[in-house]
Amino acid sequence: MIAEMRLSAVSVSYFDRQAQCVVNLYIHSLVGDEMGFLRRLFSLERTSIRLAPGRGWIVPVVGESHYQDALRVLHQENGGEDDDAKVAATLVPEDDNALDPDAVRIEVESTTVGYLSQEMALQYREALGERIGACSAKIVGGFERYDGSTAYYGGKLNLAWPPRMN
Repeated sequence: MIAEMRLSAVSVSYFDRQAQCVVNLYIHSLVGDEMGFLRRLFSLERTSIRLAPGRGWIVPVVGESHYQDALRVLHQENGGEDDDAKVAATLVPEDDNALDPDAVRIEVESTTVGYLSQEMALQYREALGERIGACSAKIVGGFERYDGSTAYYGGKLNLAWPPRMN
């Protein structure tokens, strides 16, 4: 009887740890982890397709005023001291967006930095459906203006329009 109780205690403890691991993996899939290792290992992230580049940085990112802190950090981490910071961007269709079910979120290093405009999001979805796209981008701004204020950060995508696979 005592051996069974010990075994039960060990089993519960083991399953509690397993449950905690599952919860931790779920949290990492929502929040992200620095290397993306767990998401890749357990296929929790969809793969992206490379999108054809355009003729320069012509596609604007909208809503970036809500992501100034993230843009500032990404700008600094990617060498954008006095210049624009060139980065890789991911375009993610966001079906569960409460404001716009056709929204396309723009991420840099798994961090949201803005969205495509509503019109461009519709065109993106017409061309590529639910596929996640990857393209080059640059983070602009952050410089000191003549009046001493700091320019807001923004983003631009180097993307052929309408979008298509490379």
